[in-house]
Amino acid sequence: MYQNLFERIFAESLNLHNRFPYMVLGYLYLLPKVGYNSDAAKENRVVLSERYNLEKYISSFLSIANRTSPSDVPWKYEKVCLLIVDFEKNPPKVMDNMQIFLDEGMVSEKFAQLYTFEDLTMTDFFDELYKVMMERHNLLGFR
Repeated sequence: MYQNLFERIFAESLNLHNRFPYMVLGYLYLLPKVGYNSDAAKENRVVLSERYNLEKYISSFLSIANRTSPSDVPWKYEKVCLLIVDFEKNPPKVMDNMQIFLDEGMVSEKFAQLYTFEDLTMTDFFDELYKVMMERHNLLGFR
């Protein structure tokens, strides 16, 4: 399932940027800390039990983030957000830094030392996309 998801995400950017290299693309993906159990859902029960390999999600999404120019590889997005939310909290809590993931046991210590989550947060996601579009299309003087 994950592989199909990631292939579609990758192909979407590739196809669009090959046709329109100056297009500014963002991708926002919401991932619950714990997902719904699909077997229980078939029985009309809500059970949160599905765990995700967060290290795989983070490293994969980082690999397609931060396309810097129209000549950069077409399979990247200008900005990517991996929005991880703990829906077991009331209200739901956005989890947006590596230390939280480490404290919750969602990533290993080694992974936390090697990778950053800063480029995948919601912080400035839309502002950064807007900024790239304005710069890329020379629209900064025309607000």
